[in-house]
Amino acid sequence: MKPDFTLVIHGGAGEEIMLNEKVIGTIEFALQTALTLGAQVLFQGGSSLDAVQRSVAALEDCFLFNAETTLKSE
Repeated sequence: MKPDFTLVIHGGAGEEIMLNEKVIGTIEFALQTALTLGAQVLFQGGSSLDAVQRSVAALEDCFLFNAETTLKSE
């Protein structure tokens, strides 16, 4: 059964370390983990905002990414 949503993440433009063959597997694992965690939120009936925040948090937890979430209140 196909999900009725699409979740897209962006791992950044990269740096020289990202081009290193030795870290590519780690990068792919971290990206897949971020997608999976966000998708779990949606499958469990969570909001799209909660799913995005969960994916960003997963990327931020990985030393290879510098993800940020900015929430403004006026």
